Amino acid sequence: MAQSRWRVTSSSYVVDTEHLRLRKDRIELPDGRTIDDYYVRESRGFVVIFATTPDGRVVLVRQYKHGIDRVLLELPAGAIDPGEQPLQTAIREFSEETGYEGAMEHAHSFCTDPTNANTIA
Repeated sequence: MAQSRWRVTSSSYVVDTEHLRLRKDRIELPDGRTIDDYYVRESRGFVVIFATTPDGRVVLVRQYKHGIDRVLLELPAGAIDPGEQPLQTAIREFSEETGYEGAMEHAHSFCTDPTNANTIA
């Protein structure tokens, strides 16, 4: 079933920093109603690396995450830098975070929060 698209009637950036880019859109819905302040987080995207050791163990890292103010155990991951392709980012981030290197392949891309962000991982 096809859905009508929303129409952006105006757009501006309310935050534009190295760590966060937040856009405020004014939207006209297909039924004519408007949303005056629909916020979208913009991103160049990020990678998440699922790697196993030769004996089949999954490689994880412990890292402090400021948003939640905790140290978490997680898969290695990182933001795509300007001009980088996702596979390049994965190779760089994996080496930086774990010290490991190895053959990698792109497995899958997905939208992380398509309602409020344009990020593809």
